[in-house]
Amino acid sequence: MDKPVVKELIQHDLTPENINEELKKLESSSGTLLAEYNQLIDKLGGGGASEKTAQLMLDYLNSKNS
Repeated sequence: MDKPVVKELIQHDLTPENINEELKKLESSSGTLLAEYNQLIDKLGGGGASEKTAQLMLDYLNSKNS
């Protein structure tokens, strides 16, 4: 992605006001932001990142023991 798509709201940035602001952006985006979210999901490989990483680690360790 050439620009930020998802604003990370952590610690002091996670306030009701900031959440509301981000939801308003999503609501008024006419589908543009949702399309960008879908592109981001595709680039990241969909869900299950923890499970995929764990499987890659197991595969790697098993290949070293073979």
